[in-house]
Amino acid sequence: MADFDGDGDLDIAVGNDMAPNNLFINDGYGNFSKEGNFGETYAPPRNLIVADIDNDGDKEILITNRRRENEICLNDGKGAFSNTLGFGSKDDSTIDVEVADIDGDGDNDLILANRDEQQNYVYLNNGKLNFATKVPFGSGLDNTRSVAVADMNDDGYVDIVSANIGEPNTIYFGDKELAFTKSIAFDTSDDESSSIAITDFNLDGHDDIVVGNFNQPNSVFINNDLGMT
Repeated sequence: MADFDGDGDLDIAVGNDMAPNNLFINDGYGNFSKEGNFGETYAPPRNLIVADIDNDGDKEILITNRRRENEICLNDGKGAFSNTLGFGSKDDSTIDVEVADIDGDGDNDLILANRDEQQNYVYLNNGKLNFATKVPFGSGLDNTRSVAVADMNDDGYVDIVSANIGEPNTIYFGDKELAFTKSIAFDTSDDESSSIAITDFNLDGHDDIVVGNFNQPNSVFINNDLGMT
């Protein structure tokens, strides 16, 4: 959900598997009319993320397509998305993407969660929506279903929190080198983790983690010792 057409109310974007993606525009009273499509017509979207990727004041739609090139659908400011940019590889099994200024240069970068034992990557923005530079994180053989970003240890660098299928869920700590080599497994179970989100549940000023698991109990992890336990 986002105000795609700039009229002050929330509209809805829907990603459909092997069918057109639909945009539903709000008339201001909670009535939604289907007005236009976005992205590739017949693709396998797995997730939609809304963000102002080009810093022009309107909201773009990012689509992750498993085993197909991912898409950035650029907003013309009036809720039309005729211009689309690809990101990632055409062979990527991307399930989730997060948007954050991971390198602190003032533009938005992309953090990808890839499954099917593929390498996870951060794609760095050169300021002109060119994401040619990529930084790996994870083992290179992960089955990652979801990622979230936050400064978990309060050191001023953005960290990446990953939810994985059948392997420990992990925090990769950011640093000035953008190496993501320091990490901890905050959830050592082999749960089928499908979704992850971050917020301060106990209001102690530190971000906590909630994990959604497939056919298993969901879990909340409280952040202690500046992200170490």
